[in-house]
Amino acid sequence: MGTAFALEKEYCETLYDAYLVAIDTAPENDWLVKTFVERDIGSKETCDSLFSCGSLWTGGTDQAEEGNFIWTGSNATVEFVNWAPNNPNNNRDNEHCIRLLIDGTWSDYVCSDQLSFICEKTLVLNK
Repeated sequence: MGTAFALEKEYCETLYDAYLVAIDTAPENDWLVKTFVERDIGSKETCDSLFSCGSLWTGGTDQAEEGNFIWTGSNATVEFVNWAPNNPNNNRDNEHCIRLLIDGTWSDYVCSDQLSFICEKTLVLNK
């Protein structure tokens, strides 16, 4: 995986002992949009075209098997989805990584593009 997606995945793992974000629920998806996307990238109101606006990588990919999306941090199957219209579409047989769009929907996208990203880390609290 010599791609921007792979480098950002490695960045999370190496520097933070973390992984690219996995989105498991609609409330989590909404929280990520409000906390990171709107603050760091902008809102859908400031964007002319959904697919050309800023977006960020999640840890979702189907690079191992087309159409079978997994979260790279856990290898768990992506169960909750929030695809944008006509997605995933594997455009040009080259879109294998999930990006979070400015409106909170998802798109499969070429893994070689450099995008913003969110590292997620599971914390274990001692009692």
